[in-house]
Amino acid sequence: MDIDVILKALDHPVKFIGYVSQRRNIITKELLFAQDELDLLGLFLEKDGEFPELDDNQLLNLMDYSQAVGTAIDYEYGP
Repeated sequence: MDIDVILKALDHPVKFIGYVSQRRNIITKELLFAQDELDLLGLFLEKDGEFPELDDNQLLNLMDYSQAVGTAIDYEYGP
């Protein structure tokens, strides 16, 4: 179901490719931790299609960014 939500929220192929590419880079560095995929997507949406730049000594733990996803897809799957 997450992939359905991701594809709906990122309604253009360029946005999807940008998300996947940036996601891979930020997760590989192990600087960003999220409870689930929708928190990552929510952060990406809130930052206008960009993950934040993190230094090697910074860590970011995401919680409850899924609200931005719900807004982007008009809560199609519920609140």
